[in-house]
Amino acid sequence: MLTMHALTPETIERSLPFYEAFRRDIAVPYPQLFREPGSDHYLSAWRAILQMKMGAVFVLEDDGRDVGTILGTLTPDLFDGALVATEHAWYVHPEATGSGAGRILLNVFENWARSRG
Repeated sequence: MLTMHALTPETIERSLPFYEAFRRDIAVPYPQLFREPGSDHYLSAWRAILQMKMGAVFVLEDDGRDVGTILGTLTPDLFDGALVATEHAWYVHPEATGSGAGRILLNVFENWARSRG
C-alpha cells in the first residue's frame, strides 16, 4: 500500500537516507556538487525552508518501506515575481524503479506547487 508523507521541520530526518543515496549516486559523475558539511547542512537548510513554508519534502512509502522522495521550493522569480516551482532532488530507490513511484512523487510535488499558485 502506497502512503505519501509531507515532511515537517520536525520529521525532515526521515529523508536523510535518500539524501545519502542521492549524494552517493550523484557524487560519482559530479563530485563538486557535494562538499562537506554534508548531511548537517542538508538538514539545517531544509528545516529552515520548511519552517518558512517555502518548500516541501515528500516521502513515498510502500508497505512500510520508504521508496522515494522529492524536495522542492516555491519562490518568487527574481525578475517578475511570478512563483516558480523548483525540484531540487528527486530520488527513487533502485528496487522501486519502474513501479511508478517517481511519477507519483512528481505529481504530488506539482499539485502542491499548483495549489499555492
